[in-house]
Amino acid sequence: MKHNFINYSKINKTLDEKLSKVLFVDNKNFKASEEDFKKLNFEFIPLEYQEQFAGKYRTIPLLAWEVKFIEAYKVPKLMKKMFDKKRETFAEILGFCIETISIIHPFVDWNRRTTWKYTNIWLKEKWYVQINWENFREDWEKNKYQENTDFLNFCLEQIYKEDKFKIKT
Repeated sequence: MKHNFINYSKINKTLDEKLSKVLFVDNKNFKASEEDFKKLNFEFIPLEYQEQFAGKYRTIPLLAWEVKFIEAYKVPKLMKKMFDKKRETFAEILGFCIETISIIHPFVDWNRRTTWKYTNIWLKEKWYVQINWENFREDWEKNKYQENTDFLNFCLEQIYKEDKFKIKT
C-alpha cells in the first residue's frame, strides 16, 4: 500500500452517502479528542511499559512491515491536524483510522488496536455501529492496495454489502 493521505475526491461517494444515510444518527455531543485517543493507548500497553510509552507519541523513528513511517518530530503536529479536521461522513471517519495507522503510526506500539478501538468509539457515538476490523486485517497486511484511497473504497464496499464486517450495537 502506498502510504499517502487519502484523496477524498476519489472515494466512492455513492457508497459513502448510502452508508452515512443508512446508519445516520448524528450524535452532536461526540467530539473526537486527541487526549481521549492518547488515554485509550494505555489499555493496550503492558503495565511494565506504561510509564515509558503509554499515551505518548513516539520520539523515535519507526519501521514496521518494511514501511518507514512519518518522522517522529512530525507526529504531534500531524495528529493535531487529524483531530482538527472536520469528519462527518462514514468515509471521513474510516479515513482517520487508515491514515493514522498507515502513515503516522503515532505510538511506539499498539497503534492498530488503539486506532481501531477509537474509530469504533467514534462510529458507535455517531451511528451506533462498530466495525469488525479483524476482518480487514488480512487485506491490510497483504498491502495489495496501491493507495490508501483504494483501501478505503474497499472497506466501504465490504461494510455496505456484508454484515460480517459490521458489529451492530
